Amino acid sequence: MLTATQPDLPTSPVRTHVEMLHRLAQGVDGVLVVSVFNASLSHDKGIITHHRVGDVGGMVAAIEAHQGTVGANVYVGLQVMRSGLKRGLRGTEADIVAVLGLVADMDADTGKAAGPYPLPPNLVIETSPGNLQPMWTFDRPVAPAVAKAVARGLKTATGSDHGTADIAHVWRVPGTLNWPNATKLARGRSAEPAPVTVAEPWDGTLTDPAALAIAVGGHDTPGDAAPVTLDDLPEVDGIEVSPDAALLLAACDVGDRSAHAARVVEKLAFDGHPAEVAAALFLSASGDWLQRYASDVRARTDFARMWGRFGEPHAQAREAGEAMAANLKAKAANDNEPQSAEVSRKPPLFISSGDFVRGFRPPDYLLDGIMQSGFLYSLTGQTGAGKTAVALLLSACVAQGMPFAGRETKAGRVFYFAGENPDDVTMRWIGLCHALGLDADDLDVHFIRGVFDIDQFLDHIRAEADRLGGVGLIVVDTTAAYFLGTDENSNVEMGRYARLLRDLALLPPRPAVLAASHPVKNATADTLLPRGGGAFLNELDGNLTLAKRGDASSLHWLGKHRGPDFKPLLFDMKQVTAPGLVDSRGRDIPTVLASPVGEEEVAQRADAGNRDDDEILLAIRANGNRSLSDFAADLGWYSEDGKGDKQRAANATDRLKRQDLVQYAARVWKLTRKGVEVAGPIAERVHMRKSGERLAETVVSNRRGRAPRGKNRSGSSRSAA
Repeated sequence: MLTATQPDLPTSPVRTHVEMLHRLAQGVDGVLVVSVFNASLSHDKGIITHHRVGDVGGMVAAIEAHQGTVGANVYVGLQVMRSGLKRGLRGTEADIVAVLGLVADMDADTGKAAGPYPLPPNLVIETSPGNLQPMWTFDRPVAPAVAKAVARGLKTATGSDHGTADIAHVWRVPGTLNWPNATKLARGRSAEPAPVTVAEPWDGTLTDPAALAIAVGGHDTPGDAAPVTLDDLPEVDGIEVSPDAALLLAACDVGDRSAHAARVVEKLAFDGHPAEVAAALFLSASGDWLQRYASDVRARTDFARMWGRFGEPHAQAREAGEAMAANLKAKAANDNEPQSAEVSRKPPLFISSGDFVRGFRPPDYLLDGIMQSGFLYSLTGQTGAGKTAVALLLSACVAQGMPFAGRETKAGRVFYFAGENPDDVTMRWIGLCHALGLDADDLDVHFIRGVFDIDQFLDHIRAEADRLGGVGLIVVDTTAAYFLGTDENSNVEMGRYARLLRDLALLPPRPAVLAASHPVKNATADTLLPRGGGAFLNELDGNLTLAKRGDASSLHWLGKHRGPDFKPLLFDMKQVTAPGLVDSRGRDIPTVLASPVGEEEVAQRADAGNRDDDEILLAIRANGNRSLSDFAADLGWYSEDGKGDKQRAANATDRLKRQDLVQYAARVWKLTRKGVEVAGPIAERVHMRKSGERLAETVVSNRRGRAPRGKNRSGSSRSAA
């Protein structure tokens, strides 16, 4: 006999879920929609109710009214519909005014449950045994057009059902029952309803939609993408490319030249080059793979085709991340600082061309090509990436006017706000001064220990800057430590906080401000956006990033940077000791020093990394049922303790995962379809490389065993004939 008994839970999961939805939709003008369809009826138009944002009680009552109804399936979407939606209609994509999050429809009973998560979800709902719906709840409402692009990428990235890509889709509500319809009964489901439960509860955390867009951006690659139309191509002289892209452009004997050309296009797009710049670099490649084209015209035509398929999704993902960082924030900013009626009525001023250009002020770089004086930057990095170590090294270089990682700095005074773990900052400063041979008493760096209210003491800081003769760099370590608001996810509060930090850049004589920041929740090395939502990012002049890349950390940027692009700067995080850095028993206390890696060493490491990637990809193809330590040992990679170098293997597999060449599921490493395609050419390349190395070893060995010309093996000279 069928029953309609609800799950017996101590608190109402229905109310918890509804409260979450209304919190996400706060400030949006529209309605949330409850849809009820009865699985026991062959034709059911459903019962549809609309609830204005904030009407939590009414929405909960509308859902719980069906708890005793046999066959009643209740759904609510993660979208806000327009206020004028006709009564009784659920609404379509055209009626959506804002999207609050995305869901991956991963049903085990349809074979759609095995895909990986691009970012850890904020909560997971189990609609029936084994059928999961991970949800990514956004830290701000997102425009439908932007959300749709991310949803397509999410569907491909997770391998989930079609509902994932549909932003108008509706989802089951925790605390209700899942009644099977005729189709599910035909698949073997029990006629008894399954309780809809929360597998992983929501803890109040949110996902930055820009981070999710970047995480899934490379997956939104429709196979029938149209070729792009290219304008005039620029000269390649002076265009900087990443070390990895340079290696791909110059590669020879690559095996499958067509597959290699696609890799070149995708890498140039991933590095952020516009289509015309990427095409110019593509056509100027020095590697013999370009000889597959009979003419430049054919090469250009094929590039346009590949850019539409492989390159454009990366470009769109980058643009989507920047658009989402700026979208829907202007309203909050304007609400905080409304313009007066007098200003808004003032007519625009026309100026002549000559006056327009005479007002130009050239960039004044504190760190050449990267940081300008008077600008506000975040330095976003994962824990352990070395944000403090890099900020301290920059402080020392600016105070001395010394180059920083090979780039010139403008000498100036430094204010360093050590709010997060000032004792650790002290130890690192002692270690840095000793390692670089600097005397702390001679450095024009001024520290403030602990947290204080920047707004309250801004005049005091300005007075100190005046008294000392100005300041060139201010470091805030960290933004989280000096944020004295109540909610880091509040656009209003974080926008106000960012503008407060910008006030520091107005001190005499317009210093650069670097704010060390923690990333958004669940950020990876490729999605390092600062915590605080789009309102915070929108106020910055640049978001510098510090990402862990194997044993080193790479300084670059993501989301926003006013100025030209620059090559990533690589740093080793070295342990150092100093005579004055000891514990109470006189034992050395090791601390961390950021040590720049030169360009030649960067290129050598990139080549070594490529070799590691090739070897472990082929090892996975041979047998993926091995641990990382086993892979390392089988490849002859050993750490100092004599065991397989697990970290080296992890670094290689991480790089391969970022290129979508391998995946790890059910404790087994496997090649993706893309990995299978490139495995053959890689095997040929590895074989040729090892054959060349063996030949070189043989030649060297033979030369060492051969007597020099003009001498016998005893070393005496031969007599003349």
